[in-house]
Amino acid sequence: MAKLSAYNQREVFRATREKSTPEGDLTTWERDTFAVMSNGRILRRLDVRFRPDAYDPKGRLHSYGWKVYGKCKRDVDAVRALFVKRGFTIEGGAA
Repeated sequence: MAKLSAYNQREVFRATREKSTPEGDLTTWERDTFAVMSNGRILRRLDVRFRPDAYDPKGRLHSYGWKVYGKCKRDVDAVRALFVKRGFTIEGGAA
């Protein structure tokens, strides 16, 4: 699992997209979060809400933690524009 503060890196911006998955087999809600770091790494976190069942009538929230998704060699503005084009909302950093 990746750490946000590892390798003396800092977060440049964060991109988030939420979606409801009523037709999903196991989940009813998902949130994808990407963090673009100052050293070019892109970290991803997936949060889900599982469907209610007999053991948990409300449904359980679960986060899969931060994982290294990839590296970007382009400038940060191009990466930010790509996330906006794909329907993500941008948090932090200059717009």
